Amino acid sequence: VLGALAVRLQGLRPTLMPEPFEMLVGSICAQQVNLTFAFSLRAALVRRFGMCLRVGGETVYVFPEPAVLARARVSELRAMLAAAVKTIQKRGVDALTLRGVGENLGVSRTALYRHFANKEALLGAVAHEGFRKLRKELFEAWDLSGRGREGFEAMGWAYVRFAMRHPSHYRVMFGGVLRSGAAALPPGDKTVDAFGVLVGALVELQGERLVREDP
Repeated sequence: VLGALAVRLQGLRPTLMPEPFEMLVGSICAQQVNLTFAFSLRAALVRRFGMCLRVGGETVYVFPEPAVLARARVSELRAMLAAAVKTIQKRGVDALTLRGVGENLGVSRTALYRHFANKEALLGAVAHEGFRKLRKELFEAWDLSGRGREGFEAMGWAYVRFAMRHPSHYRVMFGGVLRSGAAALPPGDKTVDAFGVLVGALVELQGERLVREDP
């Protein structure tokens, strides 16, 4: 059936992306540090601004339309996260509402829902930001201390410092407040994989026979 087309279109590499805009965004993301980071960056963009659907019991995301991304304001998003963290720190997770965050910032409800579908989504973003911070601090402690046993011990102290410096983030990350699948951390996103940094350090220590291997 495809014989005639194979001759006419020899050498053609069809794109896996259905729309030119999605292809353009993918190309821009691919210019980043490496492909792993590029895919993580693109996935985070889709999860943040794309429509969330449930298909066959799984959560999938539709690539956002150009108009949706055009309305996004990075400074607005950062301000919302900061306001949410401040509310959690002062009054606890239960007191956090999208309406309250909007009133504190003086922005409309439309602006809020442009970024977050509900409170769970906002809490998910707070946790996402927290895991990024924790991963960065753990890796820096490990790397700047020369790795090895000293580096691993430094990671432990970095974890304690993070909990003390960022109690609101810590509470959302490890306090059991995230329940829905939509608010869960994205799988495969290396930028938030703080646990992966710990595992990587342990594997390196095992390779150097500084700690015992798993039984």
